[in-house]
Amino acid sequence: MSGDIHVGGMGGRQGFASGSLEEDAFAPRFFVQQGLEIFVSQSYSKNLGLYAERIGAINVVANDKESALRTASQMKRMARAMYSNPPVHGARIVAEVVGDDAMFAEWKAEMQVRRLQPTAGGTKGV
Repeated sequence: MSGDIHVGGMGGRQGFASGSLEEDAFAPRFFVQQGLEIFVSQSYSKNLGLYAERIGAINVVANDKESALRTASQMKRMARAMYSNPPVHGARIVAEVVGDDAMFAEWKAEMQVRRLQPTAGGTKGV
C-alpha cells in the first residue's frame, strides 16, 4: 500500500452547491474515474434537516476485493467501538465541572448571567 493515494471527502452539503445532487457528486466520481480509492462521508443534518440525529453514511470505493475486505474489517472495528459503548464525553465534562468547587461556582455564576440576559424574543431567560 505504500505510495497509494486514497482520497477522502465529505458530502454534508451535497445538493446545496449547485442545487443538484448529481452535479455536486462530480468530485468523488472524478476520482473514481481516475482509478483512485476513495472514502466519502455523507451527513444528512443539513440537506434533510435532521439536526442532532447523527444520520449519515460513509461510502468506500476500493480497487479490488482484498482492499474492500480489509477496509470493511477496519470500519466494523471502529463502528463497534462507537456503538457498543455509549458516549461519555458529556458525562465527563459534567463530572469535571461539578466536581471542582471553583469550576462549579463559575458555572453557577454564568447560569445567573445567562438567565438574566434577554433572549432573541426579547424576554428574560434562556
